[in-house]
Amino acid sequence: MSELLATAATAMGTPQDLVERSARARAAAQGTTYEGVISAWAGGQSSAAAADPSQAPAADPQPEPDPKPESNPEPVAEPVTQSEPPLSAQAQVTAVAVIDLPTGAPLLEGKHESFAGLLTGILALLAAAILLVVVIPANSQGDDRHIVGDASLSALEDTGRDVYLQQGCQYCHTQNVRPVVADVGLGAITETGARSLADPATFGFQRIGPDLARVAGRLPEDLDAAEYVREFLTHPTEVVEGSAQPPYAHLSDDDMAALVAYVLALR
Repeated sequence: MSELLATAATAMGTPQDLVERSARARAAAQGTTYEGVISAWAGGQSSAAAADPSQAPAADPQPEPDPKPESNPEPVAEPVTQSEPPLSAQAQVTAVAVIDLPTGAPLLEGKHESFAGLLTGILALLAAAILLVVVIPANSQGDDRHIVGDASLSALEDTGRDVYLQQGCQYCHTQNVRPVVADVGLGAITETGARSLADPATFGFQRIGPDLARVAGRLPEDLDAAEYVREFLTHPTEVVEGSAQPPYAHLSDDDMAALVAYVLALR
């Protein structure tokens, strides 16, 4: 049997162990013997020839056609059939394991969304964003008792405001306490029409440093505020270790005094 198995494997171009498993599977599926399948494969026959002919059902007798009058029928060309090559052992094993799916199985179909629906959704999201970012904060002024007006600046403080703008302090500091959670603890909310919103504005562009709208009101009471601010603006890293504040030691005494007076006016 080993020689016959080797011959079948050579004829099919398939390893012997795969040929043996395939032959046993085919024999079990067709109700024939393993030896018959191997013999058929070794002789180059299809696996169907290995089935036991005695177990095949007898063909139903076909009724003879009614006689027809003789005529001169035109010759009909017989269809040319092309014999299919025998399946490999792996393909035969796979064919045995095929399971027919039930007919009428439900199919999943994608839902087609219209362009109008997509555009409506985008506009709705945009409107919600504007409502949350612009409308609600602008109308949430909070308790009016916590909104204080801006007092007029003295001549020295007004000069300090000019120094503040000339040195570009508004590029790193804001003067705008917003009615949002992030600004809690910075002091009273900056109301519409406040001095920091006037032209030229000092409300700032970004908070690289702390917000200065109420900075003087956050300094300790037992501190010499003027001396502390002057020393910090002149030697910031000596007063606060690791501070990113740039030094303004290049300012004249008059400009430094005016700048300190302006910072202390921010309450």
